[in-house]
Amino acid sequence: MGDAAAMPVKNEILQDIPVCAVVLYARADMSEQALLMYARERLGVQSPDRVVIIDEIPRNDKGKLIRDALMKHIVVNLGITS
Repeated sequence: MGDAAAMPVKNEILQDIPVCAVVLYARADMSEQALLMYARERLGVQSPDRVVIIDEIPRNDKGKLIRDALMKHIVVNLGITS
């Protein structure tokens, strides 16, 4: 795994759902399901409910997470409509 960030995604029924966005190394061959199982084995109930693999975690020049841009990536990958 190259980079990762977790964010809550709003859900009308379940309140906030923890989602982890992951960037894999170029040669890594891992599925979202495998990453989710890995997280659940190590984190238990604190693991994310969903994992999405994206090309890049959006960060500013100082390396801080750009939350709005990351949320757009997550929404697109999960197929969430507003």
